[in-house]
Amino acid sequence: MATLDDAIDAITADITTIGVSTSNVVGGEVTGGGYTPLAPTYAASTASAADITAALEFDGPAGTVATHLIYRTAAGVLRVVALAASRTFNSDGRLDVTSAEVTAAFGS
Repeated sequence: MATLDDAIDAITADITTIGVSTSNVVGGEVTGGGYTPLAPTYAASTASAADITAALEFDGPAGTVATHLIYRTAAGVLRVVALAASRTFNSDGRLDVTSAEVTAAFGS
């Protein structure tokens, strides 16, 4: 639906960085190991969903368990979202995020 796709495109255009957190609060964001939030690029929304066009390759402390993504705009934190399953920075201190989908639906 064009209206939802337009709304999603507006939201994803405003997302400046995505970060990784060890809890459901901004204060739980990963630190150390060269970690920094990364700027995503989103594909245009279709069928009320848009996803990143390339993996986000985070550096951080090896063995750190990530449980949430932090979506930010220029105005600050947009949302902290739980991962479907926790992920761990590998022994080289790398964690790749291959999907950070944004969806929308009309309520009934």
